[in-house]
Amino acid sequence: HPTDALVALDTAAAQPLPPRGLALRAQALAEIGHFDEAYGMLGALRKAEAVPAADLPRLESRWARGMIAEARDGNALASRWEALPKTLRHDPAVVGAYADRAAALGWDDAAARALEETLDAHWDEALAAQYGRLSIGRLDQRQARVERWIEQHPDSPGLLLSRARLHYARGERARAEAALQ
Repeated sequence: HPTDALVALDTAAAQPLPPRGLALRAQALAEIGHFDEAYGMLGALRKAEAVPAADLPRLESRWARGMIAEARDGNALASRWEALPKTLRHDPAVVGAYADRAAALGWDDAAARALEETLDAHWDEALAAQYGRLSIGRLDQRQARVERWIEQHPDSPGLLLSRARLHYARGERARAEAALQ
C-alpha cells in the first residue's frame, strides 16, 4: 500500500526519516507513478547509504524512464531529458523511453536523433529494432541511415527488422518481405 506508506512516512512524528525510511518513501513514490519525486531522492539515498550502491544505477535508470514517460508535453520532456546525466542519456532503456515519448508528443526529430546518436556511439539491438518501429516520418532519411548501419552490422536482427518496417511504411511491400527473409 504505497499511498498508506507515504502518509505514514510523511508525518511529523516520522521525521527525520532514517535511511530505511528514505528508501521506503522513494519506493512508494515510484509505485504510485511519482517518478520525478523518486528520482529527486537519489542524492539523499546515496548520502544516507539507504540502498546498496550496486542497486542505485538500476533504480536511477528505472525512475528516469518513468519520469520521461510521465512528461505531459514537449517542454517537460526536454527539460527532464536535459537534466539527466550523460550516462543515462546513453543508457539504451532510457533512450528508448525518451524516443517513444518524443514520438508520442510529435517530436519526430528529437526521437530519431536520440536513437541515432546512441546507436552511432553504442550499438544496441533493441534500439536498432525500435528505430524502424517508431511512428514518425523522415522515412527517406531513416532508410538511408539504416542502410549505412547495415554495412557495419550486417547480421543485426533488429536492424534488418527496421529495414523491413521502413520499406513497408514506404509502400514497398516486396522489398519489406525480402528484408524479412
